[in-house]
Amino acid sequence: MEQRHRIRRHLLHFAAGAAVYGRRPLRERGLLAAPALHAVSGSLFAYGTLQLPEVLQAVVGRDFPGQNARLQGYACYALRGQVYPGIRPWPGAVTAGILYGGLDEAAWRLLDAYEDAIYRREVLTVLADDGRHHAAAVYVVQAAFYGCLSGQPWSMTAFRRRHLQRYLAELNVSMFTGKRLAPQSPGSGSNTPAQGVPQRLHAP
Repeated sequence: MEQRHRIRRHLLHFAAGAAVYGRRPLRERGLLAAPALHAVSGSLFAYGTLQLPEVLQAVVGRDFPGQNARLQGYACYALRGQVYPGIRPWPGAVTAGILYGGLDEAAWRLLDAYEDAIYRREVLTVLADDGRHHAAAVYVVQAAFYGCLSGQPWSMTAFRRRHLQRYLAELNVSMFTGKRLAPQSPGSGSNTPAQGVPQRLHAP
């Protein structure tokens, strides 16, 4: 109970004035355990900033082959007050992204350090441009943190235009010197479906 209240206090504090670009995991500050990991897949389905090869290379230090893919049954939204998104299950929704192959243990260690503890790495099935279904690891927002999702769609085009250069600069200096902050208290809120996805996941 005390741990839960600590997390809530910190998340509410972050909402008041959160650093946008830094990605220091909450678990590094002793707030949350590291995300639980499922069986490691050699493939990653990236739906947010990691779709950009330059971001992936900044995180893991090398390139991996990729192709367009879609994840059925998950909706993608910007996180409150941040420039990167998260996904959650939602019937009828489809999330587009990039399927990367050939990832090894070293790459997964770096990716797990890059993503913070509101996410859980799960192995899901995606449909790729090659017409085949592939098992791939996906970083999914945990249910306790659905309230961190804004309910607004995340735009790769807007991210690239407005934030990419500064984002890369901070990653290149040090991936963990900033604060990656979840900007709202956890909670599922009330979902109102429209076009198959919730319009607002948590009241501000």
